[in-house]
Amino acid sequence: MEFNNNQSFPIITRLPYFKHSGLVICILSICYGMIFVLTIIGNIAVLLTVIRHVSMRTVINIFICNLSIADILCALFVLPITLLQSIHNEWHFGTLLCRASPYLQGTTVCASISTLTIIAFDRYVAICHPMKRVINKKTTYIIVIGIWISSAIILLPWAVYYKIQIKVTNLTWNGSFQLHRKICLMEWPNKGEGKEYFLGVIFIILYVIPLTLISIFYAAVGLKVWQRVNTDNSGKKFCLNHTCGGIDRKKSIKLVKMLLTVVVFFAISWLPLYITLLLYYYLNNQSWNVNVKTIVLTYFLPIFQVLGASNNCINPFIYYNYSRKYHDGINAVICCRSIPGNGYLQGASGYNVTFGTNSCSLRKANEGLEITNKSYKSSPTFYSARMINKQ
Repeated sequence: MEFNNNQSFPIITRLPYFKHSGLVICILSICYGMIFVLTIIGNIAVLLTVIRHVSMRTVINIFICNLSIADILCALFVLPITLLQSIHNEWHFGTLLCRASPYLQGTTVCASISTLTIIAFDRYVAICHPMKRVINKKTTYIIVIGIWISSAIILLPWAVYYKIQIKVTNLTWNGSFQLHRKICLMEWPNKGEGKEYFLGVIFIILYVIPLTLISIFYAAVGLKVWQRVNTDNSGKKFCLNHTCGGIDRKKSIKLVKMLLTVVVFFAISWLPLYITLLLYYYLNNQSWNVNVKTIVLTYFLPIFQVLGASNNCINPFIYYNYSRKYHDGINAVICCRSIPGNGYLQGASGYNVTFGTNSCSLRKANEGLEITNKSYKSSPTFYSARMINKQ
């Protein structure tokens, strides 16, 4: 502690090193540690499952791998700094990390929501307009590269305007005091620009609009899958238990449920943090009670950050629960074993599917039954069903 030149009040140049008690720090450390470990192990298992097995290298799974890469990058470069920032009263990690950490987090989140939107669009076209599909493997890689480039450009202001600032707080308690501390915050040339950027770009363009589009796409998909029917010779409409209008109805519904669950968890994970930041930006000091603001930013904000970070590790569990292929593939990766079948995993319907040069063989799992139909492969119905049901 030191005194200013007029000796009117002391200047406290340092705060306590930690902003929370030992118990809270321990809880936050355990939460972030578990999220970090589960994110790394789960998403690496997803990547290896797709890489090791030929039948998994489809358009949807390439996008799923992109989600896993984004989660891994966030875990490696963002989670440790977020934890340290949550428990320390001041910023101790230099200018580079002050700019890089929020920028990388924003970029990975932007890449994730963009990927989820593209997946929803691909499912919509595949099921509602199967003969008009525009996304193949080649265009998938181009789209992935475009997603990362556009995400990096959109979030560039965070890399430019995040700076270390000295925040001075005047307090009165048995005298007058000043608290000086270093914090990492955005410093826009115009304060109004920061609020407009967060509302217009971060919240509306990168959260509200993508989730709205995803909802529309999956609503159309759900309606199409449930209403798809076949017609017999008498003109009576009916729907088979597993195949409907050339589509494996059961498998399509399960895939859409899996992808929709990923989207729902993404929305729920980030919504509380977005709402808190909107209140922080748009409520003035008169509307935002100082004590309430302190409680929200000190105690609730770290909880909402943990909730947002948990989205990095949840997706592999969703894939594991909904997809038989990912279930078997992740088990094989974790147990360090290979799956027989020359790189082909068993599908959800119980069949192993391999495509030869002139035939399509469906081998019933564990029964040794084989059906070979050389002429079926060239039919339009086979092509449509294959394009739709590939996962």
